[in-house]
Amino acid sequence: MVTLPFLNPKLTSFDRYVGLNTFFSPATQEGTFSRFYRFKADDRLPGGPITVREEGRIVGQTNIGETRKGGEVEFTLGQDPDVAYTRTVQTVNQARDAKGNVSRTTYKVTYVLESSKTRSVRAEITERVGGRRIVIDSLPQRRTRPLRR
Repeated sequence: MVTLPFLNPKLTSFDRYVGLNTFFSPATQEGTFSRFYRFKADDRLPGGPITVREEGRIVGQTNIGETRKGGEVEFTLGQDPDVAYTRTVQTVNQARDAKGNVSRTTYKVTYVLESSKTRSVRAEITERVGGRRIVIDSLPQRRTRPLRR
């Protein structure tokens, strides 16, 4: 039997954020975000279990693969019940072809996020649309109230 000491690796960067990975749908949706973590290791890390703690409490555990020096690791630890969202979709425009069939539709997707955390939190949202081209409107960001973590 071999016993290895716990490692406390130095990390070049460590990001914690909430995230949502979903497929596009024209329907309204509600739910909670997932906890995501991303870091870059200063040294080679062996593969195995890791434990994540925030504010002195264990948030969760997962396994990571062996990581090269400077390699980036990204993982999730389930839902974060403190950060919820409501997603609404409006049809803005529809173009029709010569036969009257819809050939292009433009949607406006709006997310409203609500956080019960005491500190600010960063959120990343990814919507995938299968096999279609997506044009994202780059209007200036508007915030009616800051997200808190």
